[in-house]
Amino acid sequence: MDLENKKRMLFCLPALLFLTLLSGCVASGNDTVSTSYGELVGHTNGKVRTFKGVPFAAPPIGQLRWAPPQPLASWDGEREALKDAPGCIQGGFPTSVFNGNEDCLFLNIWAPATPGSYPVMVWFHGGGLLQGSASEAQYNGRKLAEEKNVIIVNVNSRLSFMGYVATSQLSTESSHGGSGNQGFLDQIAALQWVKDEISVFGGNPENVTIFGESGGAISVCTLIASPLSDSLFQKAIMQSGSCRMVRTPDLAGGEKKGLDLLAKLGCDTSPDPLACARAMPIKDIIDAVDIKTNELFVEHPDDWAYYPTSNIDGHFLPAHPMELLKQGVKPNVSLLLGTNKDEGSMFIGLRDHANDEDSYRDYLTFFYGPMAPSFNQVYPLADYPSAGHAAAAIAGDGFMDCPSREMGDIMSDTEHPVFMYQFVQEVSSFTTDFILELQRGDNTPPWGTYHTAEIPFVFGINSVLGHTQTEDRAYTRDIMMSYWTNFATTGDPNSPELPLWPQYYSTQTDYIRLGGDFDIASNHKARQCDFWINTFFAGGNW
Repeated sequence: MDLENKKRMLFCLPALLFLTLLSGCVASGNDTVSTSYGELVGHTNGKVRTFKGVPFAAPPIGQLRWAPPQPLASWDGEREALKDAPGCIQGGFPTSVFNGNEDCLFLNIWAPATPGSYPVMVWFHGGGLLQGSASEAQYNGRKLAEEKNVIIVNVNSRLSFMGYVATSQLSTESSHGGSGNQGFLDQIAALQWVKDEISVFGGNPENVTIFGESGGAISVCTLIASPLSDSLFQKAIMQSGSCRMVRTPDLAGGEKKGLDLLAKLGCDTSPDPLACARAMPIKDIIDAVDIKTNELFVEHPDDWAYYPTSNIDGHFLPAHPMELLKQGVKPNVSLLLGTNKDEGSMFIGLRDHANDEDSYRDYLTFFYGPMAPSFNQVYPLADYPSAGHAAAAIAGDGFMDCPSREMGDIMSDTEHPVFMYQFVQEVSSFTTDFILELQRGDNTPPWGTYHTAEIPFVFGINSVLGHTQTEDRAYTRDIMMSYWTNFATTGDPNSPELPLWPQYYSTQTDYIRLGGDFDIASNHKARQCDFWINTFFAGGNW
């Protein structure tokens, strides 16, 4: 090496070391992509490219309030995609989303920085179709994109009384004679955008996995059932939820629910009720509906201010989603699904439970009417430490565990590859326990491995939902991140270095317990799920 090159090396070495400390010796700064609609300016740290607030449909405002999503207009020049966009209008307060807005149809995207054709994972957030946002911190896709070479796309879609409204006028103005399901149609629009545009971010539009938790799992299940999403994804992951978590009225039932909403808004007697409602300031609509989130798990669902439903609209859903699934849909789609060990604790833990037989029977009658004696036989108070423990078992089985098992049975019977899990990792943390204990009612069980607890382990990040930093939790986190992304890549969560995860069949009901020894079990909650699936659901009760 000549003297000049040696001098240059000595000069560059400190700068190189400094940059290495800052960024792992990789370039960072703005990152521009050209979509069909115009140029987007995101950010890269040299490992992950991030684009936030990417629009995928026209703003659903003014005359487009409650209308199906409309095509996005192109723009001139560069559009910044550097900041989180607002979440959609929330269907209950208080909420963790402080910036709810009608103009909310945006995506957040995390992609590996190196060129490729990567698997794409499209996330639908939780919140029961009532609340939530694609920009919540616990859904950050950076770690998955960086470590697992997948692209993560988080989707905002309309919620609650802005996203699941049918009325006779909306049905008349539609092209198919039905209405409702606006939030699901937003998700269809987002998936179509992904199919058309994701390749410029390095994604493979023919290898798309949809995944979601709770309300997001409702979305995944319903999208599997809908004919409108055919060819838009190849794999699906449902975490703690299914189509059974919401009711699905026929069009007349949905339109009646919409008329009740118009009455709350004072528009039912207007010569043009829909125009009246579309002209109202959004704050007046929120105030008129007045959903208090802390009452959602205390009141009967029929008494909630606005309980979102899917609707049989003859378009997105030509029939009940469970009937569509039983007929056989999307033959090439693989499914991974499951629940957490203590799903019901959070749903009943916010209320007091009188711990005596008469009060327990009254509780069952309030929620299940003439079927209360059957529930008392399947869930006798004597089998549980308290009435709250029994109520948690009912809630967890009815909302999560048994609908998930029903979904696994249907999909395996219609020849889809199915992989089922139960998340059992211990997740207690001071912050989470402190927050939850402030709201806990009398005679309720410990929170345990509660609803939402698996999310930090899927995304690999610590959040208000819990941390993954202890040795056993980090081990579970690393395995789960590999399972989820292996499945997104190939349709099978397995690889040689991981504990074997057997395929699930209705006739061979093996599932994996995520956490601990990652052991295999079978026939999850057989007696309880036989009651829910073959008696309660089959009787048309939900």
